[in-house]
Amino acid sequence: MNKTPLISRIYIWSVVLETLLFFVISDRLTAGIGGNVSRILQGIVLIAIMLKYFIKPVGFRIKNITNQFYQNYLIYLGIAFVAGLVGVVSGSYESSVSLTSGQSYFANLLNSAAVRQVFEYVIAIYYFIYFIVLPRYMLKTEAALLNFFSVFRTMFIISLVVGVVDLAFAVGGINLVPRSIADWVYVGGRFHGLAGEPRDAFVYLFFGLAILHLEAYMKKRSLNKFLVIAIIAAAIMTQSASGLIGLAIFLGLYTIYSFTKAINIRTIFSMIAIPTLVVTLIYISIINSPRLTAYLESTSDLWYILESGNELPYYMLMQSPNIYPLYDLTVKARELNILPILIGSGLGSASVINNQYSPHAGDLINPHSQLVRTLFESGIVGTLFFIMSFLYPVKQLTQHIATKDRHTFIILTLLLLGCFMGHRSAAPFIFLGIFLSAFHPLIQINKETGLQTHKSDSL
Repeated sequence: MNKTPLISRIYIWSVVLETLLFFVISDRLTAGIGGNVSRILQGIVLIAIMLKYFIKPVGFRIKNITNQFYQNYLIYLGIAFVAGLVGVVSGSYESSVSLTSGQSYFANLLNSAAVRQVFEYVIAIYYFIYFIVLPRYMLKTEAALLNFFSVFRTMFIISLVVGVVDLAFAVGGINLVPRSIADWVYVGGRFHGLAGEPRDAFVYLFFGLAILHLEAYMKKRSLNKFLVIAIIAAAIMTQSASGLIGLAIFLGLYTIYSFTKAINIRTIFSMIAIPTLVVTLIYISIINSPRLTAYLESTSDLWYILESGNELPYYMLMQSPNIYPLYDLTVKARELNILPILIGSGLGSASVINNQYSPHAGDLINPHSQLVRTLFESGIVGTLFFIMSFLYPVKQLTQHIATKDRHTFIILTLLLLGCFMGHRSAAPFIFLGIFLSAFHPLIQINKETGLQTHKSDSL
């Protein structure tokens, strides 16, 4: 018999389905945001919480919301709010572009210049509360946490198997699985499973690796090596340019992290082995994919085209939402406009700048890359706090476990962050929430046994 409360079980499915974009049942033109089944379940959870604690307002308290594990994200939000105010004054949100006429009235209202930027702040706060804070309360029992791992593992394996079968048929010219229920568009001979686009699948695969490793650690067993190989192989078969950019970002994050560690034989070996593996993976992906080769070749005259104002070549045009904000930052740097570089122009401003540069303006055009989005909207300072929002809790909570296990958790967190920075996803928010929920009992045990030597705030 399942001892997990019904609301917790609904919460689990709402989280697990969030990154499976096949289950999007309505597009943004209708509701202003993608209508994933997970969003419906999230609405049910929030309504249930409000009803439960309005009727009986006891038992639910978010303890010490400003504790050390949340502080970096709250500082990031603070920087983003300041940047937004500066952006309003400096004209970063000014846009004369009218949105697509094919949208519903509500979608036009939500994505209008007056509303969308405010809504971006709502989304940032919502992700923090629903995916990072709530797991501590929705998954507060061992049964609930094990239920999450069971559901996640089942859906991950199904997605992996469906993706492989779909790819095998697609190579033979038969399309089986679309990217989503809403549009029923096929992606061709690239792995994507139930995660949506291949670039979404790339992030989802390494998100799955991080969650499955956490489950294996909590159950005191090793992660199946064949599954790890299958995940890496599937990631290569996505042929995702955003994914490879994510791996490059991971390499940068890992290099910085490595220089903060004490140098020993293990560290030196890791500093050689991990970059070698990543570079090899990137190289193999490019030489075996005409698509990725074409992407690489189309970057040759990119700077000249941007400077001359000419239209980007096809493959670069596909990446233009990520290119134009970075180019605009270089323009600001040449003009010595330093403040937007340091703290950004405010959440939602990247879409505005894309509409100013894009020859196909008239729609909500946010960068796919979270790194580009964060750099442009919250600057270098905000980006640093944003990254530490996910890395710091993992480093702190693994201080007293075996060094090898701690190193693995940090590497997987950096890998997930790199993939996320390459392509935006809810994955790192979900991982951090589950990680905090899983490690909270260990903190209590360490306190009781005297192993916890530093002060640890309540989650």
